[in-house]
Amino acid sequence: MFRGIHPVFWVGLAIIYGLTFMFMIIEMTTPGFTYNVKIGGAPAIMFYLCIFMNLIVNIFVAWMWYYFPERDSKRKAGQSAGGNGVSTSGS
Repeated sequence: MFRGIHPVFWVGLAIIYGLTFMFMIIEMTTPGFTYNVKIGGAPAIMFYLCIFMNLIVNIFVAWMWYYFPERDSKRKAGQSAGGNGVSTSGS
């Protein structure tokens, strides 16, 4: 079932869910953390959840899920064509 999935998929899941569970545990164990901790007048949850988790982490993981399998497929195609897998062209 999981044989065709690239290993970087599991790394991306570990990053996303690991950070999610880490923030969840911090919120559950620290009394008043969710809305009492403020950064510039706004609750801290707006920064680490809305900006960091939804924008930065997800864009990075999406890039990672696209870039690494493409790079590996280009290397395999270059090696099967008789080349050494290194591109000498400018692109």
